[in-house]
Amino acid sequence: MYTRVYERLIKNSIPFHQKVLRYHYNLPLENLKQVLTLIIEVISQNYSIDVVYKTKDRLEYDGRLYATSKKLPLSQLCAILGDEQLLYNFGKQNGWVKVGLFNNDIDWYLRIFIENECNLSSGEPRIENIELFTNEQLLSKIMNKLMGQSVGHIIIEGAKKYIEEIYI
Repeated sequence: MYTRVYERLIKNSIPFHQKVLRYHYNLPLENLKQVLTLIIEVISQNYSIDVVYKTKDRLEYDGRLYATSKKLPLSQLCAILGDEQLLYNFGKQNGWVKVGLFNNDIDWYLRIFIENECNLSSGEPRIENIELFTNEQLLSKIMNKLMGQSVGHIIIEGAKKYIEEIYI
């Protein structure tokens, strides 16, 4: 996890003292590709971003911190989200490590996990999950868009409680 993001997490400040949206279980990559596209669309409309930052996220494993993050133009991220193979490669660049995305002000933090195909049964679809840490207003806008489109069981809970479950 990028050091600036981790500092926010430890201090229990924005966005880690707000809410987290996640799925109760992993979903097929093709479904979450659509969900991620929608989430990034709503985020970009609300925060007027043209660049996001990408970091490796090893929070559950060893909490390793990274001093740098990589800038990713929003147009490039949208292209990745529009193609299942590109999204799979994007999420698997660092093996079992999650990908973290955030804006410059760290108003929100999106974690993406894509299961490696070698861990799946023959014929089982590629699966992934996400966690979006943000405020209730943004979550409400995202949920309004997801209502008729989403599959799976969405959980929205307090971010602090969830972090304690996965990190402590």
